[in-house]
Amino acid sequence: MGKAGRDRGEFGGRGRIMQHDRLGLPRLAALLLAIWVFYAIVLLVPGHMAVSGIEGDVLHALDGAMRMALGAIPHLEFSTPLGAIAFGSIALPLAAGLGPGISMMLANLAMALLFLPLLLWLRATRLGGWLALILGVWVMIETVGLVHDSATPTVTFALYYNRWSWAVFTMIAVLMLFDPREGQDRPAGDGIAIGLAMAYLAMLKMTFFVALLPAVMVWVLSGRRWRCLAFMAASGLAVAAIATLWAGTLEFWRAYLADLLLVATSDTRPAPGMQISEIVGAPVNFMGTFLLLASIVALRKSGHMRQGLMLLFLLPGMTYVTYQNWANAPVWLVALLMLLIGAYLHTPDERRVFGRPARAALAALALMTLTQAAPYVGNMFASPFRHLGGGGEDYSNPIRVAGWNDLLFLTRRGAMSSARIPLGTPPEDLTDPRSKWDMTPVTFMGRTFQPCNAVAGIVSQMDARAASLANVPDLAGDAVLTVDMVNITWMFTGGKPMTGGSAWYYGGHTGFEAAKWLVVPACPMSALARATMLKEIESLGWRFEEVYSDDVVTVYRRLPDAGPEMPALSLRLATDGE
Repeated sequence: MGKAGRDRGEFGGRGRIMQHDRLGLPRLAALLLAIWVFYAIVLLVPGHMAVSGIEGDVLHALDGAMRMALGAIPHLEFSTPLGAIAFGSIALPLAAGLGPGISMMLANLAMALLFLPLLLWLRATRLGGWLALILGVWVMIETVGLVHDSATPTVTFALYYNRWSWAVFTMIAVLMLFDPREGQDRPAGDGIAIGLAMAYLAMLKMTFFVALLPAVMVWVLSGRRWRCLAFMAASGLAVAAIATLWAGTLEFWRAYLADLLLVATSDTRPAPGMQISEIVGAPVNFMGTFLLLASIVALRKSGHMRQGLMLLFLLPGMTYVTYQNWANAPVWLVALLMLLIGAYLHTPDERRVFGRPARAALAALALMTLTQAAPYVGNMFASPFRHLGGGGEDYSNPIRVAGWNDLLFLTRRGAMSSARIPLGTPPEDLTDPRSKWDMTPVTFMGRTFQPCNAVAGIVSQMDARAASLANVPDLAGDAVLTVDMVNITWMFTGGKPMTGGSAWYYGGHTGFEAAKWLVVPACPMSALARATMLKEIESLGWRFEEVYSDDVVTVYRRLPDAGPEMPALSLRLATDGE
């Protein structure tokens, strides 16, 4: 880009310290492939997946993946707010006979390979070689990492869909924030890249698609990129058509929308962390918010008017995604860091920000952004290497599904199994459903279940449930509905997932029809989910008989044909004296 372009505040391609970088497209591709091969070795050499945290979400992912491996289509045959890619990426190797541990590793590696073309497109049209390498290395780290986005030094495959989505979110943001190099404006290519990337997000986790779409449309409309919009729409619709053909019906999209609406209106699964006001203004997040707002001002004062405006329009989406993701990690800091580095490299020396050199201000903001992002990036970078040391005597595999011997869990976490039990009664004016059922007993079929929420040691608790169910000899493992947030008991009894249902319960009674048995835990993962499911079951008018009970579970058998003399189910708040 010439001097006139830099004076207008446009940037992309080679900055002042990268004018003679020799990291061209072929070398970058070779280097990123070499990094991918290195990570493939690191991930696959152990031959297993050793989990030391957030086991519940790992098991939830395997529930959905196993359903797809058995031929079920998400949304149509089981309910989930996650897209088909989330479970399908693990289901493919599972269906080929591989174990769940290796299947998860291969899913990570497949996504990292899938993202390479977009990285190379950014290098070809916008980024200098070294800046493209920085972005490429981070995308690799984020995609193949074995920890959720946080600073917690654990090893887990949980929330992998957030990692993959953040990687794509960041690449799309970079595409919109960086100007094409002179002579490299390719609206058709940009449209295809964004269209495919947005379709990927829609088929992985719709939250990211919804959060990014307004900024994408602002980018299109503000630049009058009509040709780009046409190719974007065409590529997105092509993916939608392929998904429709795979599902075999347009009903797939209506069912997907219904699942999303169910989650959006659910009381059983509220926001997974902080409220939006806390995401913006809480002490732990204040510096990130300050850096974001200060960067918008500094960019515009430095002459990068379009970049500052685009960052402003990205702000709501970045905040919303952070709010929706468990642990509320501000992964958007990486995109901000890339933008600040690019602005620094393409800002003339004479530019001033509040009387001070603009490049110095941008460098200071970039350094502060790096310090804020470093704990998350560093933790993600270290996670595959932490995993190399896992899987010894400290780990065990309680799962009883044939061939699933490569998924290990930290044994001592089972010894720390704990629960939250209220010490008093709720106030009469308590209206929040979660708080109410956390403190209120519930009565079903004449038996009162005390309020209790399991908070740690889910694997050992599931193992205990399986041991209890072994006392019911005629139990049909693939027709068991566990009245809890996740219906994963089948993994620990050696069965198969119940037809229909959901990988994670958000409300309603979709898929309950296949249930021949109810397993009601004494201490569920969510007392609210237990109460809500029992209420839904009551509304169906089914008959049950209690066949087994101990201090872990109560088991009910569903009776056929509820006639006019059907005994009424009883679901109510337990009163004193019961």
